[in-house]
Amino acid sequence: MTATFGDFLEQATAVVSGAASIRDLPSSTVIATTIQLRRLTTAMSRYVAEPRTFPDPPAATLAGLRLIQAAASLGRAAEAGAGLPGPGAAHPLPGRISTAASAVITGLDLLATHVSIEPDGSAWPRTPWAHALASPQVKAALLAEMADLAGLAGSACRALASVPSPALPAASREALRLAGAQLSAILPAMPPDSQPGALPGHRHLLRAAPAGMQQPGNRQRRPRACPSCARPSRAAPSGSGCLPGGRKPKDCGHHPPPCPRGAGQPEPLRSPVTSPSKSSPASLYAHGTSCLASTVCP
Repeated sequence: MTATFGDFLEQATAVVSGAASIRDLPSSTVIATTIQLRRLTTAMSRYVAEPRTFPDPPAATLAGLRLIQAAASLGRAAEAGAGLPGPGAAHPLPGRISTAASAVITGLDLLATHVSIEPDGSAWPRTPWAHALASPQVKAALLAEMADLAGLAGSACRALASVPSPALPAASREALRLAGAQLSAILPAMPPDSQPGALPGHRHLLRAAPAGMQQPGNRQRRPRACPSCARPSRAAPSGSGCLPGGRKPKDCGHHPPPCPRGAGQPEPLRSPVTSPSKSSPASLYAHGTSCLASTVCP
């Protein structure tokens, strides 16, 4: 069965929610778990910094700031407790959190397979999923998923700070409490469309996204750079009488006026797919739109 983004997200969510229910751990294991929570938080911040996922301020900017602050707090907590005797990372919990962090990283890499980023920062589709994943609603759903996961990570930080082990340094406890507060502050500050229960159909679409694989003979060529203006050229295959968009040969497609002939090249990602086929992922996007008014996606 093909892995989807939802598989990796659910794996991470299950692990982190379990960590939030801990009641007692050796102090060395608390520090080892803190190190892995920092790795998880840093991985989540990549979603916000990655232009293929969240180019939209201010909600994503605020989430990114909180995630970076929490990662720094977790780093201070780990430094304050470095070298404590005990089982440390030999306990199963740090390994599980490490697996969750890897799942989050893999999920972002999976979404990135659907687009190509040009040197000028423009995003071009690589698969039929790209347009749907680039829609504002799906980006808001992705931000909501990260906010939910951040809330669970915040609860795990507070649980670690509350373990009764007397060997855990006070500085580590304080830094863990601060990280928990920073992570838990992300979700309440999100806009309405990123709150729990919002956009159920678009969350369903996001979780269904598989890794992007181009079909042979169906690749979208990257535009060549125009030597005069350095913008992507819309040059047609050799032997064609008129360039796409109806331009004359040897023109980049930006300077000359159009002529009546020719069909246009695909444009950079800007909007959702508007004419989905029956079996394409874009049809799932239409399904997501129909679910916006409901709390449970059928």
